[in-house]
Amino acid sequence: MCDGSHKGNTFTAMNYTADVMHDKWFCACKHSGTKPMCDGSHKKL
Repeated sequence: MCDGSHKGNTFTAMNYTADVMHDKWFCACKHSGTKPMCDGSHKKL
């Protein structure tokens, strides 16, 4: 659900379609190597 708040900076919106039904964690720190999914990179910040 894009609210357009990324406009005017370096972030861009990404589409995501779930392939199976189970819990997924999306990256909020912007350091993940597997965007848009979280890979735990925030633990190293």
